[in-house]
Amino acid sequence: AGSLASDDDLFLERFRRRRQQSKYRASARRQLLPPNDTLSEVGFVKAVLEALRYDADNRDDTGSTGTDISHDSGSFVLLRSSTPEWFDIIRRFVGVAPMDTLDDSDIIDEGEYFATVASALASALGRDD
Repeated sequence: AGSLASDDDLFLERFRRRRQQSKYRASARRQLLPPNDTLSEVGFVKAVLEALRYDADNRDDTGSTGTDISHDSGSFVLLRSSTPEWFDIIRRFVGVAPMDTLDDSDIIDEGEYFATVASALASALGRDD
């Protein structure tokens, strides 16, 4: 029984190490995504398009990239990199009401509103029509 406990401990330690490495890689990748002051204009556009292409390459047969939109998904990168004017144009394009017109019960905070717009954008980009 002692051997099983030590095997479980070893497995758990390996899992924790891999999870931490995965978090570090994701954090490092996010730091390279727009908006990023170190990117040239061309690098900026390439990074946004690559994030959007990554989403397109990972859609399933229904056009969905999954139920959760990550903060390094193409739609988040595009929205984070947009001026307020472009954000508003994209928001209108995907049919999300302006934040100041929503009931308090609809959207809790700006982060959730941003995620709502990002999710609607990802859905719109995933459609064939």
